[in-house]
Amino acid sequence: MSSRGVVTTHELARTLKSKPSVDVTAAWFQGMADNYERMSRDSLARVCPGCGNLFVPTRSDRMTCSNVCRQRVYRNQVRDRVSS
Repeated sequence: MSSRGVVTTHELARTLKSKPSVDVTAAWFQGMADNYERMSRDSLARVCPGCGNLFVPTRSDRMTCSNVCRQRVYRNQVRDRVSS
């Protein structure tokens, strides 16, 4: 590390040339497998409650396909609460 606390490209290259230990490699592969499993589980297509179209959410907590549908669902919920 340099005197300013920044890793130089020379130090980074030297670090990358060294072989990682077996434990580090196994942990890396396990992390990749966990990420793949999470991504495949979270990327299942959903039905948008606002318009009824299928969409693939970009986030795990995404419930609608667009902001227009998100607002439509919210306004319907508010209208239903007021009328009941």
